[in-house]
Amino acid sequence: MNVHPWNRGLWAMLLREWQRLPHALLFYGPRGMGRAALAMAAARRCLAGEEGAEQGGGGTLFDAATHPDFHLLSTEEAAAAAGEESLFARYAARYLEERKGKTPKSGPRTVITVHAVRELIDDLVTRPGIAAWRAVLVAPAEAMNVNAANALLKVLEEPPPETLFLLTAGNLSRIPATIRSRCMLLPLSPPPPAEARAWLAREAAVEDGVADELLALAGGAPLRAVELHNSGFAAFHRQLRHDVGRLWGGQGGADFAAQWPAQGPPAVAAAMQQIVARRIHQSLTHGGGGTGRLFALYDHLCGVRRVYDNVLDAQLLLEELAMAVEAAGRPGGRVTVSKLESVPNR
Repeated sequence: MNVHPWNRGLWAMLLREWQRLPHALLFYGPRGMGRAALAMAAARRCLAGEEGAEQGGGGTLFDAATHPDFHLLSTEEAAAAAGEESLFARYAARYLEERKGKTPKSGPRTVITVHAVRELIDDLVTRPGIAAWRAVLVAPAEAMNVNAANALLKVLEEPPPETLFLLTAGNLSRIPATIRSRCMLLPLSPPPPAEARAWLAREAAVEDGVADELLALAGGAPLRAVELHNSGFAAFHRQLRHDVGRLWGGQGGADFAAQWPAQGPPAVAAAMQQIVARRIHQSLTHGGGGTGRLFALYDHLCGVRRVYDNVLDAQLLLEELAMAVEAAGRPGGRVTVSKLESVPNR
């Protein structure tokens, strides 16, 4: 399994302490840090053993997605993002529920259900099939709903023998404290900028000037920077900064939103949040008016990101965003938290 260069220090520590590790490990850090890849490498090491991980044996079965002692709980969304033919998606399919009559509009599910966790628990009643141990990966763990998290907690409190639990999370605060307390917490941190730039140049042929912009948008996470590069998001972000500047200057209005549909409301709102946060920082550091309106706009964007998937008319929502930005830049302008927040999430 591929362990990314910036995670090799943590991987080396795990190998040194392997015999003394607890029964549950929780890898957490920003999106694009290779959490799942590191957890998969740990699962392979657990199942294949030290020699098998290097020479084949259980490692060969693992790499073929046929190892019976590896269990992976995930979401339809995460499996789709990994790619249908990826090792992650092939293992995840075991516990993903079939949805009869699913329409394209419904999209992939983003939740790990209690049904999947209970099915996993049933599979853990017997001893490992061919390996000395078995490995369970839950990725991303924050995708578990309340009932699923409670069901997993019970098995973490009284774990079956010879079982290693591996969890990944992008937001540690969304993992119940009761689950966190039963895991060894392993943070993944972004590499130094120079190391990240060198990796992007080597692996994705990204030039230094572009790499700095991508890493800033990605919070320093190299894999996320590659995603943004491949999607053309950096160019979109530059255009959006220009549009926001003009809207704050009172030029235009809802017409700007006609240029944004290709990215969709969540991407537009996320990019705008970064732009607004930078403007708030500048206002607080150097002084200037309108800080209250900027904070109101930031709250508005948070509301849009929470409820966007319940909105029937995405273009109308984008036009609302444009008008909110324009109001934030106008003295006396009034920005209110989106009324859409009253719509419950699916």
